[in-house]
Amino acid sequence: MRSNHRKVAIAANEKYWEIIAAHLGKTGWTWGCSSQIDSTGRVLFTADAHRSDRKRFIVRADEKLTAFLELERITSDDSTKKVRFSTGPREGPR
Repeated sequence: MRSNHRKVAIAANEKYWEIIAAHLGKTGWTWGCSSQIDSTGRVLFTADAHRSDRKRFIVRADEKLTAFLELERITSDDSTKKVRFSTGPREGPR
């Protein structure tokens, strides 16, 4: 039974990140996502959003949903703010 709960949770996470990605697209952001395996075998996700005004944010996280939630939070902030995080968003080249 426990396995079924995990499958449902994984399916729900997939749905949520897709909803966030669709919203990013509707609000003018182009986005991408990739996964990498580090030297210890841990899977890391990188999500990226950018738009025509040269704003760009890159987020790294242990889970895809976490990465997209962070992108959603950052891109919905006032676009004139500079957001700085030690592990995440960076503005693209000017």
